[in-house]
Amino acid sequence: EYMKAAAKTVKRGKWGMFCIPGVANLDHVRLAADQGMGFIRIGTDIDKVDDGIPFIELARKLGIEVFANFIKSYVLKPSEFAKLVSYIADFGAEIVYLVDSAGGMLPSEVREFVNAASNNAPNVPLGFHGHNNLGLAMANSIVCLEEGVAMIDTSLQGFGRSAGNTPTEQLISTMIRLGYVTEIDPVKA
Repeated sequence: EYMKAAAKTVKRGKWGMFCIPGVANLDHVRLAADQGMGFIRIGTDIDKVDDGIPFIELARKLGIEVFANFIKSYVLKPSEFAKLVSYIADFGAEIVYLVDSAGGMLPSEVREFVNAASNNAPNVPLGFHGHNNLGLAMANSIVCLEEGVAMIDTSLQGFGRSAGNTPTEQLISTMIRLGYVTEIDPVKA
């Protein structure tokens, strides 16, 4: 029902869903494709990325854009994370996400992970999903902007699990201030 509602409502852009292998199964991916879903986030704990491979391969086969979210990315060293980025991209993940699931990463650590992945797999676009438990989601998102990360997750007013995520309104305003965005007027919006 949610997929039918999304398909009817979204007129511009794509709609998608988060998929955790084991909670979801491959038939769920097929159902989503039948409903016109445009993208899927395959979320696996960093030590279980192989669980996502069948989901990535099926979603790509069905024409769905695929992102791989490495939950608890910080459990590994940056160099180990970087190897997994290129590994999972070989199976069809189009963007691979550094995920600060506990919201405890420092900006310097985020920079280390992003740089390690970019150096090891320069052709694989990166994403960042940060939580705000230490109040650093904005700072970490700015580091990602500076390092050329392709996608940075935000949520309206920072709403999300635990202490929330990077607030959309704050990141857009910061991006305007830094010169990344010029076509958005937050006062009129």
